[in-house]
Amino acid sequence: MRDDRIPSRQTARRLVVSIGVFWATWGSAVVGAERGILGVIVFGLALLGIASGSLFYATFFGIWNQPFLFAGFKDAGLRWRIMMKLFAPRWLWQTVRATEWSPAFVAATLLLLLAGDLVLFGFLMSHPLSARR
Repeated sequence: MRDDRIPSRQTARRLVVSIGVFWATWGSAVVGAERGILGVIVFGLALLGIASGSLFYATFFGIWNQPFLFAGFKDAGLRWRIMMKLFAPRWLWQTVRATEWSPAFVAATLLLLLAGDLVLFGFLMSHPLSARR
């Protein structure tokens, strides 16, 4: 599939902001849960993360006019190829540039958020909950 659809400025910004909010809220919820912060706050962060993640995928599939939920099996191959765009550096860089924000700043911010979440995930997986209490 050589369909390199590049999102519009508004769509690219929605993608970048929604994935940034997702990674930030997930990391904050993990830290909040780890520190024993009020459950309502952690639950709110988790809901915000789920909503922003859903917005990301709905926007992402919308670029190819595909439904986010309940797509069925008819277009499964197409949806798989669309998902693989998330691993294509060229498409990712073109999307970051389409925001018309500073590409270096956007890329660095997203990479730092992702790295932070991966470090938190690694910490949680390497330290059982019983050992942390």
